[in-house]
Amino acid sequence: MHPTGPIEGREDYKQIFSAFADAWPVKQFLIDEIFGADDKVVVRFTATAVFKKDYYGVQATNQIVPLKEVHILTFRAGKIVENIVSGTNFPFEYIMYPVLRDAVIGNLEIEA
Repeated sequence: MHPTGPIEGREDYKQIFSAFADAWPVKQFLIDEIFGADDKVVVRFTATAVFKKDYYGVQATNQIVPLKEVHILTFRAGKIVENIVSGTNFPFEYIMYPVLRDAVIGNLEIEA
């Protein structure tokens, strides 16, 4: 997710993730659980990131922030075709609230 809506496609994902990784470098990454069945893999992890660079206009704070997420990945022909993410990232969402508010609370415009 970025402030304007869902990530659409590989190039958009690479751009968004690269900008995030630059502003919020991960200092520790722990896979808490991973398992798979059929065409799905589920990964639950905890990452510890530091807010080092301004991000979407929010000024960097050097805060250390835990990111706890679950990713449900669907594969076809050896490639990820879908990634559903659930996160308990309240510190991150609180810091980024000024720009993520509409995306977090569901006020993004829907195309007609």
